[in-house]
Amino acid sequence: MLLLVSAGNFIQFFVGWEGIGLCSYLLINFWYMRVEANLAAIKAVVVNKIGDCAFVIGVGLVYYYFYSFNFITVTSVIGNYLDFNFGSCGVSFFYDSIVLDSATLVALFFLIAVMGKSAQIGLHT
Repeated sequence: MLLLVSAGNFIQFFVGWEGIGLCSYLLINFWYMRVEANLAAIKAVVVNKIGDCAFVIGVGLVYYYFYSFNFITVTSVIGNYLDFNFGSCGVSFFYDSIVLDSATLVALFFLIAVMGKSAQIGLHT
């Protein structure tokens, strides 16, 4: 948790993020002789890995858009990318398409990652 909170870039943050997932698995699977604990730990790992994949995609998009993993660099230039459209999602309502800007797309993947890590709506078992 300390590595997660004190990280200066997304790579260090991801290492702390994975440490939290490992601790979650070990804590749930502490009573490994119980079948229910093993099954619950496996479910936690699967949901965590879905969140981890979304986090990796989000970090990849951050590097693609901002050319940096550093928090300070990304937060200082993110205002310039609020109107940089990613493109149409293919869903049209009343002859308009839903268009996501780059900051919203990155935030959406990070939201899915957090939902997977904390087993929120849609990713709970």
